[in-house]
Amino acid sequence: MKAELNLTVDPRNDIGQMVQEIIVGRIDFIIVEGLVAKEYVAQFTELSMFLLEHEAADSVPGVVVTLPKTSTMKAAVDAAIEKLIANGTLAALEAKWFDE
Repeated sequence: MKAELNLTVDPRNDIGQMVQEIIVGRIDFIIVEGLVAKEYVAQFTELSMFLLEHEAADSVPGVVVTLPKTSTMKAAVDAAIEKLIANGTLAALEAKWFDE
C-alpha cells in the first residue's frame, strides 16, 4: 500500500512538530486523537480534520485525520485507510498500541 499510494510512514512523538510540518507542506496529514486535533485546528486556521469512521476504528473512539484545508489528498487518505483495514494492518496497530 505504501508503494501504491507513494506514502511514507514517519512516526513521531511531538504533535506540535507534526502540525508545523503539515503547515509548511513537509507532511500531508497526521492521524491523531480527536480532542488533540480539535485543539490544533482551533489554533491554526490552515488545518482541517475529519473523523475516521469505520468499524475497525470503533474501539478507538475519536480518531481523526488532520490535514491542510487546501489538501487534495482526502480521497487518497480514505483509500489508504480502507486498505489498512482490509489487510489487517489497522487491527494489528490497534492491538499493539491501544489494547489494555
